[in-house]
Amino acid sequence: MSHQIPFRSKLDDFLLSLARGDLLDAVETHYSPDARLFENDILVARDRRTALRKLQPVLRRFAMVRGTFDDLACERDTGRVRFYCRTDGVDIDGRVVREEVFHAQVWAGGEIVEERQYRGETLARLFGRGFAAPRSRLLPVSPAPAMAVARAIGA
Repeated sequence: MSHQIPFRSKLDDFLLSLARGDLLDAVETHYSPDARLFENDILVARDRRTALRKLQPVLRRFAMVRGTFDDLACERDTGRVRFYCRTDGVDIDGRVVREEVFHAQVWAGGEIVEERQYRGETLARLFGRGFAAPRSRLLPVSPAPAMAVARAIGA
């Protein structure tokens, strides 16, 4: 039981970093050095350093960002975590954007060792297979390319 408290504390700290919009801190502090990051089941980073490099364009593009979470599921014994994150932000051109992502993480030793992020059409297909309960407010109104995940709020 004592190992579960630090795990949940670290998870809460990670989620607070995302909620504050501090994506850099979330990755630097909570990804293991050899963490793997997948987007729509495609490996995009084999380690923390690559994940941080992948974040740089996002950090340069947005003046403000914050996250809101739904449906957190935490299996403390296995270190598996799942949640939805709706990220709202303002880009450097003053446009308000929203990105909705389903996260599936594996934690070990107090760090994220694997994270899978699902967006757009891939997220919709997961609902069709029963991977997660349907959440109509998180799905795009019309099919969007997997790479086109940020959209203007109200669009």
